[in-house]
Amino acid sequence: MMKYIRWQAVLAGLCVDIVLTIVCSSLLLGVYGVGEFDSGMDQQEIQSQMALLMAESNFIVLAFVVGMFCTAMGGFVAARMAYQVPLYHAALVGVLGIMLGAYIGTQWGFWEIAGLFFALPVAILGGYLARAKIGNSK
Repeated sequence: MMKYIRWQAVLAGLCVDIVLTIVCSSLLLGVYGVGEFDSGMDQQEIQSQMALLMAESNFIVLAFVVGMFCTAMGGFVAARMAYQVPLYHAALVGVLGIMLGAYIGTQWGFWEIAGLFFALPVAILGGYLARAKIGNSK
């Protein structure tokens, strides 16, 4: 199976997941954090404001959904770039995302664990959607 893996596709999918997550998270913080953050705040004040924002249920649910969308897009890109076994490429994006998330994770609440739990199926879903699109384009 390893000889069918196109690592450029997996890496591209993982990069899409990471970059899209950073961009969307920044936009989400910009929308939800309007008026909450000031350029003159010290590190402790920023952490305090972030804790308050993370306790807000609307924000955390939306952040979870956006994160899952980014993972699905990473799986989609990997599957589209794969020459063979597109779902396997998408699954590798999910597995590597889980490993990266577990490595850099600092706090383990419900939503962080749910994100790790759903990353693989959501990445595969992105790959499935790419496979369906590939099938329709032929």
